[in-house]
Amino acid sequence: MKKLLAVLVFMVFSQFSFAQETTVGERVIKNAKDKTYGRGEQKGDETVDKALNKVEEGITGLFKKKEKKKKKEEAEQQENSEQTSDENQDAQSQTSSSKKAVKSNSKFDFVAGEKELYFDNFNRLSIGDFPAEFNTNASGEIVNVDGQSGKWLSMTKNGAFIPDNIKNLPENFTLEFEVAINGDPSNNYSGFGLNFTTQKDDLMKEMFFSQGTSIVYLHPGAGEASIFINPKNGSEMSNNVKMPQWNVSTNDNRVKISIWRQKSRLRVYANEDKLLDIPRFFSETTNYDFAFFRSFFYDCEIYLTNIRFAVAGADTRNKLITEGRFVTNGILF
Repeated sequence: MKKLLAVLVFMVFSQFSFAQETTVGERVIKNAKDKTYGRGEQKGDETVDKALNKVEEGITGLFKKKEKKKKKEEAEQQENSEQTSDENQDAQSQTSSSKKAVKSNSKFDFVAGEKELYFDNFNRLSIGDFPAEFNTNASGEIVNVDGQSGKWLSMTKNGAFIPDNIKNLPENFTLEFEVAINGDPSNNYSGFGLNFTTQKDDLMKEMFFSQGTSIVYLHPGAGEASIFINPKNGSEMSNNVKMPQWNVSTNDNRVKISIWRQKSRLRVYANEDKLLDIPRFFSETTNYDFAFFRSFFYDCEIYLTNIRFAVAGADTRNKLITEGRFVTNGILF
């Protein structure tokens, strides 16, 4: 009986324990689920908390590793990018230094003639007078120019101005003068002209020149210089070039002009810049005469001073080409 009672008690206790264990197991599983999705409202099961904490630590550690790896990769990329940028800049710098700007250099090779034939700065004349050694079919007078020293010949009207002391031009000569302008002449008509002609009747002309005439035009209204060559034999020749040295649009109202003839060759300089270098400008073998002229569309004042005319040296290059020899006595030992 006692044995039977003991068996019954054991069975009841076992069932209760099983039921209790079942209930606890279900609760643990539920808590595990709740903590997996929400990690809850209850603090319950310590075992599940620890397990979840380990999982969370693992996940956090994984993200930290990824973040650390990502930062390392970004740093490496930044370093590589900076290195590439530096290399590109170095390459560009080397390319820029290797591609230096091309620049040409030219010296002012004008050589004024030593034997002076004529010089005039008009200082001997009274204001309002006109030089007796000039002839004209227009009008002019001696004036002072604001901001400029000395006296100037003002060529007030269109026409020719012939200096009697500049004629029967030598084969080699230089002619220098300063010229200025006051007013806007527009860019029409010929401008300020230098008339070199074998036809004396053409000295008073400012257009429609005969054969045997070569002209240089300087036009500050257009900022251009040009030539016109009308030979007795052969074709006419003309051309225009820029002349920034004497250009009213940039307020360059004054310029020094230097002319250099060496037989057939003519060089023209504005200040110290070469405007023209024409090998066959003087196309004729007979004597040339000379005249200034002005031909502007609007009224303006043209001033002229410091005229110097001198005999120059021969063109040694021309002698070597045409004669095949050149003789000099200027070499000393």
